[in-house]
Amino acid sequence: FNDTGTLESYFKAHNLPTYERLGYDRYLKDKGFFYNVPSIHITGTNGKGSTSSFIQSIYRAQGYKTALYTSPYFEKANEMMVIDGAPISDGQLLAYMNARVEEFETYHLTTFEMQTLIALEYFTDEKVDVAVIEVGMGGLVDATNIFTPILSILTNVALEHTRFLGNTVKEIATAKSGIIKDHVPTLYGRLDEEAYAVVYKAAFLKRSELSAMKEPTNVRIEGNLKFDYDDLKDLEVTSHALYQADNAALAISAVRLLASRFPVSKSAIRTGLKTMFIPGRLEILEGSPTIILDGCHNPHAASALVETMKTFGNIPIYIVFAAFKDKNVDAIFQSFSEISKKILVTSFDHVRARHREDYENLIYPYVDDYKEAMRITLARAPKRSIILMTGSLAFIGVVRHDL
Repeated sequence: FNDTGTLESYFKAHNLPTYERLGYDRYLKDKGFFYNVPSIHITGTNGKGSTSSFIQSIYRAQGYKTALYTSPYFEKANEMMVIDGAPISDGQLLAYMNARVEEFETYHLTTFEMQTLIALEYFTDEKVDVAVIEVGMGGLVDATNIFTPILSILTNVALEHTRFLGNTVKEIATAKSGIIKDHVPTLYGRLDEEAYAVVYKAAFLKRSELSAMKEPTNVRIEGNLKFDYDDLKDLEVTSHALYQADNAALAISAVRLLASRFPVSKSAIRTGLKTMFIPGRLEILEGSPTIILDGCHNPHAASALVETMKTFGNIPIYIVFAAFKDKNVDAIFQSFSEISKKILVTSFDHVRARHREDYENLIYPYVDDYKEAMRITLARAPKRSIILMTGSLAFIGVVRHDL
């Protein structure tokens, strides 16, 4: 590969479901995979990307050399592999890929498997102090589940990826609990009784010390999101998203659990929270009308998004929505109906994107071309209104590139 454009095309062609690990385990065994960077492993239905980013931002503010591996990416795979806030360079990514591509082809690895191996090798070579690794899907047989972490985190559990993870909360919690390791502490966020029972059993069997997130208090919007956490008062996150309070609190709980190994000051926590930015999570683009981008891709996330949108008051909200085929769109629409009846459904160029024929009994207007849907909505929305572009994170990435 001589350029990242060709590499992105290759990744797209190999972007197959990664949940079978058809040749992955054989590759790891044959090639003698080794990874010993102190790393936090994080899974969950929602919030894992934000929580991961908060953790690395706090450690970075403390002065540690930090690495972050997250997915999906918006424009380039480089965004997935970050050290001290900077994505891997084009030259480095191409070099790692070119050195391994023949082996990857021999073992029939999928895109996410290739990216995961490159990221972990990159973090090892760069001798980072601490890394945060976000699960792609589930946990038990996810491509990232190939190392022993210093802490396992489960943000929350709700129905998602049922084709791969199971049709019940219990089955999905079982898949996600696969990141719990022997004698490695486990931290969890908000879990219902059914999910907690699964996580508790998994932690007990693995002799993993189980800890609950200390919840945020006095959560409010005062310019930005502010909240209290234990002895820390008036913490600030540069966001209007109420759901980020839980993600930030979970991150604080994580770094405090690991304080004996990686001490952090109160100042680093404050700075890390306030300076963290993650695109596509209630990202506000100033203008008339105001455009908000949010990758709300399942019912659990939709409910959280709706609660945040209610804080904007009585300003009219116009929604442009696009999703993947495997999402429970009926439940998402039900949540959206609490804040708007002006919903325009669309699609985008992706193998998993949902089109008109994939909707049953759709009561909202549909426009197949998302650019046309954007033009229609911009023409209809008054200056004092909000256009909420939402749905799949992949859709938000496409829209964000065009705006």
